[in-house]
Amino acid sequence: MMKDQTPSKRYKIGDLVPTSGAYLCVPCGYVQEFEEGTRFITCEACFAGTPDGPEESQDPNDEFWEFLP
Repeated sequence: MMKDQTPSKRYKIGDLVPTSGAYLCVPCGYVQEFEEGTRFITCEACFAGTPDGPEESQDPNDEFWEFLP
């Protein structure tokens, strides 16, 4: 029997960074470093969370940053 895997929490632009480290932009795969206590910004590679981002990730309320343990 396989263990249930809980999906990693995702964060949106403006959320507080809970832990310093590398975060993955789920739409494009870009990895960016963030410092704890700062706020998440748009992806520098694909502009997710803006009108210039991927079609499925243009809403600034989309949660697309995922922590890489």
